[in-house]
Amino acid sequence: MCRALHLLEDGRLRLVRTTSGGRPLVVNLPTPGQLFGAAALFGPCRYPVSAEALTTSTVVSVPREVLLEEMRHHPELYERMLDIFASCVHMLLERIQELSQGGAASRLAHYLMRLPAKDNGAMLTIELPMPKREIASQLNIAPETLSRIFRDWQDRGIVEMKSRLVSIRDLERLESVAQEE
Repeated sequence: MCRALHLLEDGRLRLVRTTSGGRPLVVNLPTPGQLFGAAALFGPCRYPVSAEALTTSTVVSVPREVLLEEMRHHPELYERMLDIFASCVHMLLERIQELSQGGAASRLAHYLMRLPAKDNGAMLTIELPMPKREIASQLNIAPETLSRIFRDWQDRGIVEMKSRLVSIRDLERLESVAQEE
C-alpha cells in the first residue's frame, strides 16, 4: 500500500512502468514542484510506477495519514487533490492516445511538434529536453528505431540534427508524417 504523497522539489525524475515484455515505459517526467504518487495514495493498490532519479534530486514525502488529516480540516486541500487526480487522468488519457496512434515515426513527429521551438527565419529549432533514449522510452520506441527515424528524416531533408538540437527544414513533411497511421 502507498504510504506517502511525493513532491519533486528539485532535480529530474522519470516515472517508469515495466511492460510485460520487460521494457521500461516512461509514464511521466515530473518537473520541480510537481506531485507524484497521488493516484495510488487513496486506494488499496501499490504504486503503479517506479521513480528513477535522472539527476541528483530532492523529493519531499507527505505521509498518507498526515495528508488525510489535513484534508479533513482544510476542504480547499481536498478540492486541490481532486484537481490533481483529474489532471493525472487527463495526462494518462493523452499518453494512451499518443501511444496508440500511428507508428513510431508518427509518434515522434507529434512529440517534436509539441516541444517549444525557436524560429530563426529559415527553420524551426528544437532543443530535445532529454537524452534520445529517454524520448524513445517515453514514446515506446526502441532507441535504435528512434535513431533510424532521425537518420531517415535527415536523409529526406526533413530535419537536421546536432546533438540535442533538431532543426526542422520541412515542417509540412513533418506534419504529414504526424498524420500517418
